[in-house]
Amino acid sequence: MVSPQGVDAIDMAPSIDTPRVTPSSPRVGEDITISARVKHKSGIESVKLTILNIRPDPFDMVSTGDDLYSATFRYDKDSKSYFFDSSPINIISNTYSGTIQATAKEGIRRINNKQIPFTVRTETGGAPPVSTAATTATAAVTTTTAVPSSITIDSTPRISVSHNFAPLEAPERVSLSAVDTIILHHTGGDSPSTAYAKLKTDKNSVHYIIDTNGVIYYVVDEKKSAQHAGSYNERSIGIEIVNTGYKSMEFTNAQYTSISNLITDIVGRWPGIKYDDQHILAHYQVPSDGKWDPSPNFDWSRIGLPTHILLAALGKSPELGYGYT
Repeated sequence: MVSPQGVDAIDMAPSIDTPRVTPSSPRVGEDITISARVKHKSGIESVKLTILNIRPDPFDMVSTGDDLYSATFRYDKDSKSYFFDSSPINIISNTYSGTIQATAKEGIRRINNKQIPFTVRTETGGAPPVSTAATTATAAVTTTTAVPSSITIDSTPRISVSHNFAPLEAPERVSLSAVDTIILHHTGGDSPSTAYAKLKTDKNSVHYIIDTNGVIYYVVDEKKSAQHAGSYNERSIGIEIVNTGYKSMEFTNAQYTSISNLITDIVGRWPGIKYDDQHILAHYQVPSDGKWDPSPNFDWSRIGLPTHILLAALGKSPELGYGYT
């Protein structure tokens, strides 16, 4: 791993080589292995694979030596079913989108993500039925993945969250299948209680608030349309990160870890959201809001999105008085 000048390799995100699917064009009835080489100076704590429309929980990828990590889905001819370890899983002829998340043992940027799209053909080698559609998007508008018009969503997080604040008011969503985006904000203050009080006073709302110590407060059920991003309210899940916005206040290691864990959890439960730059947006990317959060201090590479578009690239800048000019 080559480090940029002046940057210790331990403070870089883990490297993930281009993932492979074996066989390269699998058919129903064949064992399927997904693998990637993952490296970091401090060593690797875990490598997990999440695949939408197979199961919400990630698969643990195991080390097979030489920095290679893999997950194998084995086909049982007697039951005509796929299994991961001893657990049955639902793999059919379809197009899938997987996310490999690598976590290093130490360093500032411990987490990195890599996408792996793949197609499972029919038993005879035919193409699967078309099930998704994408619309081309600009830097400020997310890509949309078509999902069934009526879906069932489990809005209970599978990671640790706090319910210490009473739920904020928010209307029910018109359509759960329309949700395809996560939007990140900074609170503009230095405590979750201040953020919560202001949201309540202003009759606004957000789904989550993440404190500087990494505690995640769940304040609006994901099935409700929190009022946090104008025209994107109906299609998005909102996350407020406790930060004043001033240049002097950095986002914390605990926050970056919690943000990444929360996004991974949400992506595993909502079929329209993927862990990529088109589905994870900054508030400053919402066209109608004219916002600049999260601030330029926010390091997108710390949540595994090192190529995310920055505020300046959109011709925007922080408000005066925050120390950036």
